[in-house]
Amino acid sequence: HSQKKNAKKLLSINKNEIVIGTIGNQVSSKSHERIISLAKKLHNYKNLRFVILGGFIKSNQAYYYEKVLEPANKLGFIKNKKLQIIDCKDKVNNYLPAFDIFVLTSKYEGLPIALVEAMAAGLSVVSTDVGSIKNALKNNTGGYVVSSENFDINVFAKLLIKLIKNKNLRKKFGINNNIIVR
Repeated sequence: HSQKKNAKKLLSINKNEIVIGTIGNQVSSKSHERIISLAKKLHNYKNLRFVILGGFIKSNQAYYYEKVLEPANKLGFIKNKKLQIIDCKDKVNNYLPAFDIFVLTSKYEGLPIALVEAMAAGLSVVSTDVGSIKNALKNNTGGYVVSSENFDINVFAKLLIKLIKNKNLRKKFGINNNIIVR
């Protein structure tokens, strides 16, 4: 519990704010622009914060600037800290405990280590169905799995709202995930 408090403090996030976070390098396959769309769609929920933990990748710099950073800046998300993008190198464990809900918006994945870390940390998850995610994350047991190919921001947002509004469900899914990966 103190880990969560410290991690939120590190991000200057209030303890009653809900952190929706992801881990993944700043590359196009991770589709972080979908997180910007989610933040925009859920802007009525004033107690939400979005955190992306991911390394800066030079080859994807132009894409990331155009599709993620620029739109986020235009919406004021960076300035008002609605969204924080942190290249935390190998310090993921300093920040991960701040998360309340883990999201994965990827277009391509194998079995992402980030997902396994989030599940081990007892987080509920909303994820796209790429790679072997469906084998690890059980739909309606540890969170929700949505189509990446036919990605629908409204469906993703609706599922997130279920978790935002229901702390007990978040907890239940988190416990299930922790058991699965142990």
